[in-house]
Amino acid sequence: MYSQATIPSIFLFATLLSIAFCADIDFALICDKGYRVSAIKRAKTAYSLLGSLTVECEQIALGESTNCAPQQSVPKCTGLLEGCTGNTWLGGFHVYLLENTTQAAVLDPVCCSSPSVQIDSGSCINDQLNTGTHDFSHSIVADLVYRGWQCWHQYDKKAKLVDLLWKTEICPFQSSDFPVITRKTDCEECSCECGIEQCSNGASPVKIHPASNMVIPTLFQLASKAVAQGIDDRKIKMKFILDTESSNAVFRELLNLYPEHIRSLKELRNRLKVDKMDLRKCRIDKEDVPNIQTSNLRSLTLGELSQLRDEFPDWYDGSNKSINIVRLLHRLMNRNSRKMMTHLGISGKQEFGMSWEKHITKLLPNLLSIEISSKIFHERFQFSKFCIAFPNLQVLDISFTTGLTNLKGIKQLKNLQKLTMRDVRLKDKEDGYRELSELKHLKYLDVSSKIKPTGYAYNPHRIIAALLADKVRMQSLEFVNCSMTSVMEHELRGFIQNHPKLEAVVAIDTECEKGSIHEINVLNNSSVENIIKSLEYTLLTNNEALSKHCMFHIFKLFESDHEKLQDSEIDDCLKTLCHVLRHGSKENSVVKYSAFHIFAEAKFFETNRFIAFFSSEVPAITTLFYRTGRSMKYKWVTKYVFSLLVKIFERTVNSVTLGRLIPTKHLNFLMEETISMIADRHATPRQGLRILEKSDRLMSWEQYQVISRDSEMIVKLFKLVDDSHFYYYERIIDLASKFMQKGNSDDYDYNYVRKFNLVFQYFKEVPQLRVLKVLRHLTGMMSENQLKECYTEEVLENLMSYTDNDCSDQEIGIPFMVISIFCLLLAKNVIADRENINSRIKKFCIDMDFSHFVLDHGHIVNMILTSKYSTDDCIVFAIRSIEKSSRRLDGFKEVFRTLKNLLDGRFREYKTETREYAERVYIKCKNDQ
Repeated sequence: MYSQATIPSIFLFATLLSIAFCADIDFALICDKGYRVSAIKRAKTAYSLLGSLTVECEQIALGESTNCAPQQSVPKCTGLLEGCTGNTWLGGFHVYLLENTTQAAVLDPVCCSSPSVQIDSGSCINDQLNTGTHDFSHSIVADLVYRGWQCWHQYDKKAKLVDLLWKTEICPFQSSDFPVITRKTDCEECSCECGIEQCSNGASPVKIHPASNMVIPTLFQLASKAVAQGIDDRKIKMKFILDTESSNAVFRELLNLYPEHIRSLKELRNRLKVDKMDLRKCRIDKEDVPNIQTSNLRSLTLGELSQLRDEFPDWYDGSNKSINIVRLLHRLMNRNSRKMMTHLGISGKQEFGMSWEKHITKLLPNLLSIEISSKIFHERFQFSKFCIAFPNLQVLDISFTTGLTNLKGIKQLKNLQKLTMRDVRLKDKEDGYRELSELKHLKYLDVSSKIKPTGYAYNPHRIIAALLADKVRMQSLEFVNCSMTSVMEHELRGFIQNHPKLEAVVAIDTECEKGSIHEINVLNNSSVENIIKSLEYTLLTNNEALSKHCMFHIFKLFESDHEKLQDSEIDDCLKTLCHVLRHGSKENSVVKYSAFHIFAEAKFFETNRFIAFFSSEVPAITTLFYRTGRSMKYKWVTKYVFSLLVKIFERTVNSVTLGRLIPTKHLNFLMEETISMIADRHATPRQGLRILEKSDRLMSWEQYQVISRDSEMIVKLFKLVDDSHFYYYERIIDLASKFMQKGNSDDYDYNYVRKFNLVFQYFKEVPQLRVLKVLRHLTGMMSENQLKECYTEEVLENLMSYTDNDCSDQEIGIPFMVISIFCLLLAKNVIADRENINSRIKKFCIDMDFSHFVLDHGHIVNMILTSKYSTDDCIVFAIRSIEKSSRRLDGFKEVFRTLKNLLDGRFREYKTETREYAERVYIKCKNDQ
């Protein structure tokens, strides 16, 4: 419906004419109290250049309980998120004309709130309303509201404002006054928490939702992670007993952090009531067995067991390769566990004793679910006998097993509801799968592969074709996964036709990947929505190969297909990437790496479209990327991730255009972590300084003021001097000087004298070797007049105080750097009291062994050697550096050439001892070459 806020085009035109004479006059497009804006439209008329604006309204709350108010200030339209926030929604606009000739106007949001309306802030999306100077029509469905507001100015070639571009935040809501009835309320929410090791009743562990929202962890899951992390960090001491559900969650998260936490069971067994253990990544020792036995278990999944072969040998196996699994399980489980156990996982190629399945049936009478993936079937371990031993099974996983001729015997599993047989190749080409038709209750079937097909004719894993050939009909089948197998579209359609109850098919990385079958829900990569849903499924099932494949398609979207995407689709993909980083497990390191690679390499993130409409989201994304990169589990992944992080940081600063600012908090974060990456050698000085210098150019004066008070950042910046080539000194000093500047915003005279004064003042407060290194560099760069202005009596006295006393080897660094500065000052002839300074240099050369502190920069050595004002003691100091550092000296060849020329010429003026020392060093270096 149209509310009273709809404005006729004639009235709009008349209002705009009046605004041309009085800028304070506005007009309102405001819904009645209790109503939300449900649509915004603009259409050209004969009376207006840009068109007539209208809004549609729908009631969501009672008017008497609703409060509406305009914003405190008109939107600035810099691209930042403005408008309504929190639990308020958009109830209309005040409109202000900005440009008379083009009739470009700014929309000032009016925000409303009511106690009966609750907005879900965590599920909001951003969507673009219009393109410049064009008509538009934008509406939202009944359970959504407009909230936040972003806008940008659009100018023509003559720099005249022609229109504003608008983007809005859209959020779901609930209202107790006017509940929204949607199809979702017709069916109950299904749980996606369980996997085959938890769902003893055979229920499908994954449901495919029609919505494409990634699954967000619940508060309970986040709390479980936090408690586990606290226990791991020794910050939480378990002085209380957790209930079973909480115990299972915390213990699972502990094992996800480090599988070695299985040892923690000894300390925590009286505090955790664990009844589900997944130990497939743990190496169990005999010492762990009694600790596991104390728990009353319903579900147990074991991993590698070969280390227990000597402790639990199979006496009937002459090869000593088998393990007595029955005796091991008897020791692992107490009496209650043996009665309660409904799921058992004993995967791997470890062989068990003869007829172990018969004995386990007696040991665990209530077993409903079993996983024996990667086992080898042979004469002693036959599939048909296994099925006879476990007739009550509801869930079976035989993935990656070998040696299977066919599935004969599976019809004995009358109650089987879920069958997982990934990458199982049957030897019989005919009738191998026929008995699957006997499984009247089978709902879930996973026949996917882990190896990508190399060709339709070549790849032997054509299981859908084999099922069709065997005329298999599973009357209750609801879900099938045939990803990474060879299946043609006509075969898949035939399979679907044979199974009328089938609801969903997963066909990722198959020949059907781009097709769509409207009759049922097919997960493939045929659309953006499907790619995201496919990725969600692969992450839930921990299928890394399929996850990587889905991430490749997202990269392709951002790399070459981004022009075809709607803003809402791009926004969904960005949220998906963030979800992978924020909530993906540490085991998904390769998938997380793919997310880094997309943001760092895909061409979309360099386009004007990204900068214009998504740059406001960059700070949060960059922060998330960096923190995730720092926490990556595997070092080999971290190594490559940091190279991508450098590119992401560069793109972040490059995405900021003139007139916009990076938020101060994010700017500090960006600069501090860039400095850390340079210091940790994750980024080269060239890369890092490029980011820092671009950030410097984007800073406002207020941000300079904030940074100038951040002493830790300035300390980190000075630390770079120790690790960087002298080529970068000037740039590091420029940045440090700017950040230490606290003067007037118009005073940007960063000459050498000002830099020197700032750095020396910092040295007085924090006397560090690296700061003196900066002063020495500045001394080498400055002219004679500048040096005289800088090195006042007060400065010289302060520096000489560091050479007054004898120093140990550990404290020689600062005196050595002071002496090198004095040598430069003598070489440049800017000190009046040369005799006093020279005596200090001589004493230092005689008394101190400074072989670990040499003049490692060749240009400084050359300055001292070539100056006619350098004293004998200065020359000895410089030559000592040539002798100690030899070819490690930066610019060694040029220094060596200088030394040879001086020996042939001016060195005759110096003392015999100095000349002979220089000749010995020259001959030594020449022989070393």
